[in-house]
Amino acid sequence: MKIIIKKLLLFLITCIFIFIVFINLDFKELLNEIKHFDLKYIILLVASIITSLSFRGLLFKQIIEKTVKIPLLESIELVLTCASLNIVLPARAGDLFRAYFIGNKYHIDKIKIFGSVMFERIFDIIIIFCFQTIGIFLFTRNKLAVNLCLISGIILITSITFILISYKYKWTDKICSCLSKLISHNNSAQSIDNSQNITCPRKFHDKKGEQLYGSDEQAQGCDTKLNHTFCFNSLIKKSLNCVNNLCNSFIMGFEIIDSPKQIIYSIISAAFIWFFECLNFFIVIQGFNCDIHWSVTIFLICFIALSCMIPSTSIFIGPYQVAVISAFAIYNVSKETALAIALVEQTTITITSSIFATIFLLKNHINYKDISKRNFD
Repeated sequence: MKIIIKKLLLFLITCIFIFIVFINLDFKELLNEIKHFDLKYIILLVASIITSLSFRGLLFKQIIEKTVKIPLLESIELVLTCASLNIVLPARAGDLFRAYFIGNKYHIDKIKIFGSVMFERIFDIIIIFCFQTIGIFLFTRNKLAVNLCLISGIILITSITFILISYKYKWTDKICSCLSKLISHNNSAQSIDNSQNITCPRKFHDKKGEQLYGSDEQAQGCDTKLNHTFCFNSLIKKSLNCVNNLCNSFIMGFEIIDSPKQIIYSIISAAFIWFFECLNFFIVIQGFNCDIHWSVTIFLICFIALSCMIPSTSIFIGPYQVAVISAFAIYNVSKETALAIALVEQTTITITSSIFATIFLLKNHINYKDISKRNFD
């Protein structure tokens, strides 16, 4: 039931964004724009996409270096595969597959690897925020772009603060410990209260042995209630310990914090990733022979990065296209041209990553249907 509700919610969000995309859209003009794309630029676009994802593979390898050493080629293949799964499956399930694959193959805690995958987003936010700030100061002071930059800055500061506090001070240990002590205190207080106030009926007999009041069933029922209370509190304690262990495993995925050298290398890798992401759109723009300043690509990647945080169904339908249209609107580009650019870029990424994903899954004897069933729904 929960899965059905979740899928319906994702479908509803997608429909809202599709409506925004198609409202006041001239379909004839859209098809005319797509026809004008120069297919010679596809080769350059594919090369740029593979290079960008290769640097992401390098970034992932650097982040998990202290946990496990994996070959660079395998990391690149895995990232290319996950890029395809992120497109095909909802909720960016490809990121979960990275943790699942590495955890299974190298017998490492999957939650810890997933923490490292999530930490990768911090480097993305740092570079996006820097690119966006440069774009605003040098090229445009558009109100939407400025607001987006502020949102990126707030997310960046909040994320870094949360990660540093979590990793350095182990706040989950302290919170769970306090809650456990509180439960123990309540148990003690309840025991004292029950001993001082006789609330449970007991059997009393006269001298002839006849029962005056109370019964075995009443006494047993009272004891059962007390046992249920203590069992419930014990269950809460075990649940807290389980949550604490999961949180600690996730936080341990941030251990790159202890290596400033690796952090610098990772930031450089992330800068190259987003440089080639900008180049992807610049190549597509050139393929359409549009007279648009290259700085639009800076705002494109920022809008797209934030749109990926919005839950939707597979293939990034909806939020992705709205993000591209909004970014091009800053430069007064028509919706039809912007959507044509988005469709060409997204289709090329989907086909390219899907080819590599198919090869990787076949080589490792992994069935796509199994991936989609393992709580990637």
